[in-house]
Amino acid sequence: MTALTPEERSLLVHLMRKAELPYSDDAWLDGLLKVPVGPGRSSFILVRMADRDYDQLASDVDFIDADGVHVLASLFIDRERVQYEVEIWKADDTPLIRLPMFPDGIELSSGSVESVSRGDYRRLSVLFLALGLIAAGAFVWAMGFLG
Repeated sequence: MTALTPEERSLLVHLMRKAELPYSDDAWLDGLLKVPVGPGRSSFILVRMADRDYDQLASDVDFIDADGVHVLASLFIDRERVQYEVEIWKADDTPLIRLPMFPDGIELSSGSVESVSRGDYRRLSVLFLALGLIAAGAFVWAMGFLG
């Protein structure tokens, strides 16, 4: 567990304001710790009491990373509107190079992602995972059939 970086703090506050969630002061942010979602991933879970069996997309923002690749950052909340996860997804699944300070210093993408519904990125990830598992199962079955 580590403290939020200044860039992560600015992202969280930006997403909370966009979702019209209450934000008290910097002392509140000082008390937050994060747990990375996984190695090589920029997403993080806020160490707070939250109902992790339920999530809802509260707000998101898109920007362009230093290498020109589109990035989407999303804030997820629980049933009680407690913010607990910031998911950062880069379109080509490479590691994030630089998280900008929000709301200043953001080069918004020229293409609009407004036509994509809020949960589509998560559903798309699950779809790709399912397709990968099906392909792996088919490969194992074929190898057993041939052997």
